[in-house]
Amino acid sequence: MASALRDTGPSAAPANATTSDQLGTKYGAPPSVLAGVPSDGARLVVVNVTHPDFLSQKELTWAAGHEMAHLEPGFKDEMINGYKAYKFEEPEERSSSDALPGQQGLVNPDHLMQEAY
Repeated sequence: MASALRDTGPSAAPANATTSDQLGTKYGAPPSVLAGVPSDGARLVVVNVTHPDFLSQKELTWAAGHEMAHLEPGFKDEMINGYKAYKFEEPEERSSSDALPGQQGLVNPDHLMQEAY
């Protein structure tokens, strides 16, 4: 995953700028999404340049790493009690993240990013 983040060559996964409106229209994502990987299998990361956290280096770096974990190792967001395990989202998702057992944490994108920080 780290090598994928550093890759600037022709095989690198591109990051495409988009807006909240375009995220909804083209990808069916809510405007609250900062970055994502299209569900159609396209090998790219879309970044919402109209999201307030786009100007935060910390948030943008976290989001880029999280999304690359979906692309390169192919990890999915782990779930507990029906909620995705996100470190910084809704309270239920943060609780899910905190409750992940060790093995699930090893393959959860936000847990990987937590180890990187």
